[in-house]
Amino acid sequence: MPDRPEDRPRRWWQGLLTVPGVVAMTALTAIVSWIATQAVSQVGSNLASRDPLALSIETNPSRIGGFDDLPILAVIPDGVRTTGSPGPGCEGFHPWVRGLGGVDAGSTKLQLVVQGKVADPVLISAMRVKVLERLPRVTGVPVECPPAAEAQIRAVAIDLDAIPPRVTYRSGSNRAFGFTVQEGETETFNVVASTRRAHYRWLLELDLVVSGKKRTIELSDGGRPFETTPTTGR
Repeated sequence: MPDRPEDRPRRWWQGLLTVPGVVAMTALTAIVSWIATQAVSQVGSNLASRDPLALSIETNPSRIGGFDDLPILAVIPDGVRTTGSPGPGCEGFHPWVRGLGGVDAGSTKLQLVVQGKVADPVLISAMRVKVLERLPRVTGVPVECPPAAEAQIRAVAIDLDAIPPRVTYRSGSNRAFGFTVQEGETETFNVVASTRRAHYRWLLELDLVVSGKKRTIELSDGGRPFETTPTTGR
C-alpha cells in the first residue's frame, strides 16, 4: 500500500514553506541585513577616522638646510641664570636657548613635512595661524647664532602682527597655496613666522579635503604652542 503524503518524512526546506517558517526566515534576513549594515558602517567610520597625513615638524633652524643662511635670534628672559654652553656652531644653540626658557626673537623658523597615508588624494587647501595669546614682548638677554651665508626668501612667510595673522606662500611663480598629496608622496614647507610688536603663543592649522570631506589639523611644537617675540637689540 503506497505511503500517504502525510506519512512521508518532511524535508528541511519544506518546513520553511509554512507560516512559522516564513516568519522565521524574514526575521533572520532582517538580522543578517542589520549586521552587514553595521559592519559596513564601522569600516567606513574607521577609514574616516584615519589620519590622512603623516606629519613631521623640525623647529631647530640649524637642522633645516633652507635656513642655514639666516641668523638664529632669541631672548633669554630676565632673571634666568644662563648655564652650560650651546657648543660649537649652531647645532646646539636652539635647544640650549629653549632649555633656559628662551623665546625665538624676531621670527620662528620651522620646517613642516607632510606625507599622504590614505589611498584617496589629500588636498591641503590652506594654512592658518591660531593665536592663543598676544602678550607684551619678552625682555631679557638677546642672544644670536650668526648666519653662514646671504639670506633668501622662504617658501611660507607668516606675519603674526596682522589681524588675523597673514600667511603668504612665495613660490616665484605666483601660484596660490594648495597642494594635493597622494599616498606615499611628500610636501615640504619652510615657514618663517615674524613679529615686531608682541610676544605670541600660536599654533598652525592645515585645512584638508579628503574624499570630499573637509577637516582641520592643528600643529604644535611637540604639544605646546610656538612662541615668538620681537628682537630687543644685539
